[in-house]
Amino acid sequence: MKNLKMSVAEDKSQSEYEIMVKRNCRICYLSMDMDMTNHNNESAGNAMTPIELGCSCKEDLAAAHKHCAEAWFKVKGNKVCEICGSIARNVTVVAEVQTNEQWNEANNNASMVPPPTGPAPQAETRHLWQSQRFLNFILSCLVLAFVISWLFHFNMPS
Repeated sequence: MKNLKMSVAEDKSQSEYEIMVKRNCRICYLSMDMDMTNHNNESAGNAMTPIELGCSCKEDLAAAHKHCAEAWFKVKGNKVCEICGSIARNVTVVAEVQTNEQWNEANNNASMVPPPTGPAPQAETRHLWQSQRFLNFILSCLVLAFVISWLFHFNMPS
């Protein structure tokens, strides 16, 4: 349920009521104090601009900050609302493939280590130890060994 505060404008030339709707962003849970008479807050950029997602959710469930919604649906990979199952029409997810590639290249360059001067390790040996199947087998053997030792433990008098 929304908390509505109604206040009469003090200026006599303005006889309208200002309605202040207090909502919380459904993603970050920070409050979105929207002044219905002036809801385009461009001084703070579009990051904290409140939007309606455009899905089938109503009232507080449909409200989010523009930046939060874009980031959430970008990470999620699609624009399907997890609550109502419909597509969020008012959210634009920018494809940042080039930005991600640049970020990955920057991280790779920052963590780049000079190549070893000795002989290169064989690819088969390196692949064997990094294989997921091999690691799962080793883990299974360890679990089996602990279970068997637990089943056949003997109480030795001390």
